[in-house]
Amino acid sequence: MPAVDLANTNWRLVSYLDGALLQPPPVDAEVTLTFEDGAAGGKSACNRYRSAVTIGDDTLTFGMAIGTRMACSPPLMEVEARYLRTLESVARWQLIDGKLELRDSTGQTLLIFSQS
Repeated sequence: MPAVDLANTNWRLVSYLDGALLQPPPVDAEVTLTFEDGAAGGKSACNRYRSAVTIGDDTLTFGMAIGTRMACSPPLMEVEARYLRTLESVARWQLIDGKLELRDSTGQTLLIFSQS
């Protein structure tokens, strides 16, 4: 897939790797990802974030995310911390059946998004 496929797109997290299993985020955890103007950002369960991003035909890397600093319930803060740490491990991307899969350098699926 060409990198242009991700430009100016909006995504909503539907699954994330928790241990060895992909699972949906908690219902009240809104996690989004938008690619725009050479950067990525969105909502990370509690706060808004933004990160530098480098997109190749099948490669994808995120810089360190910066974000707002609102406090939320401990479960949402944990989802947020895990999500932002996971973004730093992303190395590859693929669109499968309209879903965006972000993977690490070994090919392990870390995050799955649906287009919003």
